[in-house]
Amino acid sequence: AAAAAAAAAAAGEVNPAEVAAAEKDHATFRHQQLRQQHQQKQGEEGENEDERLPSIGSAGHYDGSCKPCAFFHTKGCASGAECKFCHLCEKGEKQRRQKEKRIFFGTMRQMLRQQEQQEHQEQHQIEQQEEPQPL
Repeated sequence: AAAAAAAAAAAGEVNPAEVAAAEKDHATFRHQQLRQQHQQKQGEEGENEDERLPSIGSAGHYDGSCKPCAFFHTKGCASGAECKFCHLCEKGEKQRRQKEKRIFFGTMRQMLRQQEQQEHQEQHQIEQQEEPQPL
C-alpha cells in the first residue's frame, strides 16, 4: 500500500484510502521494531512475558496502541501504575511521534494543494477550449 501511495503521489494523484493505508503500514512496521527490541531485551534480562506492566497505559505498547507518558522521563509520573499513558516508551518518543505526524500531514497537505492546482489548471484549459472563437 505504501508503494501504491508513493506511485499515486508521483503521478500527482492523492487517494485518501491509500494515504491511510500507507500510514497504517508505517505504524505497523514501527511497532514490529518495538516488539523485536522488547523480545531481545527480554532475552538479555531473562524477563518473564507475564511480568507486571509499569502502568495501565503500557498494555498497548507492543501492539502500537499506546500513548507515551509526557512526565515519566522528565519529572516523574504522579499517577504511577494507574497512569493511562505508556511508561515503556523511550525518552523522546512522544516528540518523535509528533514530529513524524507533522511531517506526514504536511506532506499530504502539500500533495493535495498540488493536485488541486493541477485540476484547476486542467479545468481552465478545458474552459478556454470550449469558448467560442470570435469571427
